[in-house]
Amino acid sequence: MKKPYMIQRMYFKEDPPNDFSFDGLLQMDYMGSAEFEFGALPQSLKIMCKNIDDYNMIMLKEYINQSNQRLCLIAHKDIIDEYIPFIELFKEDKIYTKERLEFQVHITGKDLFNRPAKQSDLKIKAWWDIENHVIFTFGKSNANNIIKAIKNTREKKKSQNQEGWF
Repeated sequence: MKKPYMIQRMYFKEDPPNDFSFDGLLQMDYMGSAEFEFGALPQSLKIMCKNIDDYNMIMLKEYINQSNQRLCLIAHKDIIDEYIPFIELFKEDKIYTKERLEFQVHITGKDLFNRPAKQSDLKIKAWWDIENHVIFTFGKSNANNIIKAIKNTREKKKSQNQEGWF
């Protein structure tokens, strides 16, 4: 596992279709760095689709957002325990990532300058570590929908006979 660095911020689309794929459920936030735009996202999604049956989702009860939802971590079973300590570093803003995570605002209700969070500060609802193929979000239903979206994407790619996705 690599030290988390390339983490994509995401938010949920308003009205996803019933058979939503990953792109149908989640919208990527603009990150401002070219590294997020040259194939890293689809490559990570491909790895996650191929290995989703070996992924676990755990709820981390010590991390609760302003809506009283617990943080859920979706990761490969072989790295999930190793990844958990990084969540505290994200909360404390004590780890350098390529772009701002805007994670701590969900837990503290305060922005980086310790001012009350605005609604626009809270639009980000999920984070995707594209080098370790890990996603974290608040709320069990959100996490389950992400897992479902990954599985739906795998099935779509399978029906299109696209190699490497299943």
